[in-house]
This record gives sequence, C-alpha cells and structure tokens, in this order.
Amino acid sequence: MAYQYKTEELPPRVIASTKKAGTAAPDQVQAFLDAYVTDGWEFHSFVQMQVEEDTGCIAGLLAQYSGGLFGKADNVQNTYVGIFRKEV
Repeated sequence: MAYQYKTEELPPRVIASTKKAGTAAPDQVQAFLDAYVTDGWEFHSFVQMQVEEDTGCIAGLLAQYSGGLFGKADNVQNTYVGIFRKEV
C-alpha cells in the first residue's frame, strides 16, 4: 500500500479558564485530530521536535559576551508535530 503523508504542528499553548483547566489540553488535541480525520486522514503519530530561533550574528554575540544583558542567545522551544496519512 502507498500512502500520502501530511504533517501539522500542534498549537504550542493551551489557554483555559480555571473551570476547564483539567480538560483544555485533551480537548484541544481531540479537536486537532478530529479536523484531519474527518477529511479522510488517518492519525499516524506525534513527534516532538525542537525549534531553534536563530538570533543572528550581532544579537547572538551581544547576548553571549554580555551575560544576557543585551538580549539572550538562541531560543529553543519544544513543539509537537502530528503526522497523518491517507492511502493513494
């Protein structure tokens, strides 16, 4: 069988009211999955990745040699990517 694959980043933050704090993250993931499954995509997996924001040459040097006084070094954030597939 041959498959076509699609990737999509899971929104990185969940903002919830106090009443929904316990269910906000699962609800967001469920809505994310449902959006693709209803279009015929089969959920395959989630992958955790690190995204590094390059501050650039001058900003990176200023941050490094000033001990963070003039900005900060490269910013690394964790993100999750959903992988979906569909038969072709």
